[in-house]
Formats: sequence, C-alpha cells, structure tokens
Amino acid sequence: AAQQRLLSMGRDTFLDTLRKQDHAKVDEWQTQMQLKPMRLGAVKLYSGGLSPADGRLTGVEMIASVEDAVADSMARHGDPHVAFVPEGPYVVPRHAV
Repeated sequence: AAQQRLLSMGRDTFLDTLRKQDHAKVDEWQTQMQLKPMRLGAVKLYSGGLSPADGRLTGVEMIASVEDAVADSMARHGDPHVAFVPEGPYVVPRHAV
C-alpha cells in the first residue's frame, strides 16, 4: 500500500504525508528508506522473479541486464569506476588498493 501511495502521490507529497503522521503505517518505513538513494541517483533493479506489475510497483527502473546497465552508466557518466555492494545496506564498502 505504501508503494502504491508513493507512485500515485510522488516522492515529495508522500514524504510530506509521513511528516504529518504521529505513527507510521505498515511498510511505510521501507518505502521511505527506498527514497534515500533515489534522491541521489538512479536506482535500477534486476530480478527474474517479479511480474511486470510487481516490477512497476517497486517504483524503480527494472532492467533486463546488469551488464548493459553498468555499461550504460559508465558511458553516461564518462567514468569506468564501478562499485558493487552485494549484500545491500548492511555492508560498509571499502576501497581496496
């Protein structure tokens, strides 16, 4: 339900409604956390297990190929440096020399 409200309201309106509430509704926190990286850049998702309808509900760009998305990003930004964070938000990335 939170994802559906995000998609229908848009990011700013969704966040405004959260600020006005005394208590969070089910799953709103996760949707709010999703918006943090979306403020900084494009979030793309590769998944072979989501239906097209569920993919749209994520609110991020679904991609068919990780390799193509990485190559596209490198070309758009003119930067060949790439970081992969395999375990999500509980990993602290460190640069290895």
